[in-house]
Amino acid sequence: MKIKTGHKFVLFLVSAITAVVLCTLPFLAVKKDTLYVYTNSPELLSSERGFIRELKLLGLNVVVNSNHEPEAESYGLWFKNPEYAREVASSPAKINFLYTQAYYPIEWADKNKHPVVLTPYRELYEHYVRSNIKTAQLTLGVNTMDYYADGSKKKYPLLYVGDNNKVSPVAEYLRTQEKAKFMGAFWEKGVDILAINENVAQDRRKALSQTKIAVVYNAPETPASKIIPDEVLEAVASGALVLSSPNSEISRVFGENVVIYENEADLNNKYQYYLAHNEETQKKIVAAQNILTEKLSSKAAAIRFKQILDWMKENNAN
Repeated sequence: MKIKTGHKFVLFLVSAITAVVLCTLPFLAVKKDTLYVYTNSPELLSSERGFIRELKLLGLNVVVNSNHEPEAESYGLWFKNPEYAREVASSPAKINFLYTQAYYPIEWADKNKHPVVLTPYRELYEHYVRSNIKTAQLTLGVNTMDYYADGSKKKYPLLYVGDNNKVSPVAEYLRTQEKAKFMGAFWEKGVDILAINENVAQDRRKALSQTKIAVVYNAPETPASKIIPDEVLEAVASGALVLSSPNSEISRVFGENVVIYENEADLNNKYQYYLAHNEETQKKIVAAQNILTEKLSSKAAAIRFKQILDWMKENNAN
């Protein structure tokens, strides 16, 4: 019996759809890993938003600030202070992570219940390794969707970036410089401060994009001098040349593309030099941005976290 042309087409269509469905089923059967993320504040920080966005792009199903604990077959990540570790230990998730920028070690009575500690500090990471505590070094990085060079004209030759809640001889010195402006909180009247909303990333990015040289200061042996501070990451991402007080981590990652000054006199010599040598300044800015994109962006942090998670899953390290 001959099959009519119309019926042949229908049979072909059904066969084609069936083949597509059968080929697709193995992929549909692969269930995404679910990661529950809990932050200190309901209002996510720029770095947290960028990190979560990139985790989703890597294929994770991310649930943010759920009202309940992670499910038993999922994973948990807490952006919390170390004191929160005991509550994290009660989580039923297969693997629990605690990310904290606090610069002091966490101690547990029962090390079998502690989460995997993620820290940006090399010294703390090494301490946890010696103490046989599951750990990894991770810097959350900068959200390059919020901070980027937008091609703005450089309105500000010299900008001090930092809050006025710490003793800073550099800030005191820059107050005497006509070219210097300030960006940060808690500055008193009379300081030439940029009138922006410090809590809005877009406002900070716009100001930094219009800055030629950004100056950052952190006193020796303070926690901020042992990591790459957010002020440095934001300024680099936004297209400013950064001059920083001595910081071994900055030098290790950025090399000479973030300029280190030793004191006020050295700062004066260096900012004067780079204001006068635009081509050299621009080369350092571009090189620093490339390093940041590769190693210290939200995307780089998400890739690093996914590698840590996958390694622990493969090695049954929960």
